[in-house]
Amino acid sequence: MFKKYAGFEDTEVTDPRTGLTIRVSTTTRMMYRYWMYKGDPEYTSMRNIKLNDFIAHQFAESADGVKHEFKIGKSGDENRPKAELRNLRNSTMFFVSIPRSSSIDILTIHNGWKSPKYTARYGVKKEKQ
Repeated sequence: MFKKYAGFEDTEVTDPRTGLTIRVSTTTRMMYRYWMYKGDPEYTSMRNIKLNDFIAHQFAESADGVKHEFKIGKSGDENRPKAELRNLRNSTMFFVSIPRSSSIDILTIHNGWKSPKYTARYGVKKEKQ
């Protein structure tokens, strides 16, 4: 059996919120090409390195648009990393990303989000602003 894991490619863009280098996943690139800009030849035929930078710049612009943080991984693991949802320029599109030690990885994008009903149950409390 062959397993394929999504790869991450580095960009030259730094995230203003964390100061980390932004990396883009294969999944995110595919979603930009075949879902967000479906049928637009400028994006469907764009070279990976150029599309990665385009996505990374949009992600960097969303630094002040963090809507939710949540833990990922197995529920019994105390050292689970936190992922975050960022709003793409006040639209209905959201980036799902995870900060790592030397980079922040964009895992995927989604076209909607609903606040979890029991946030405190999962170890993430809403901070007062």
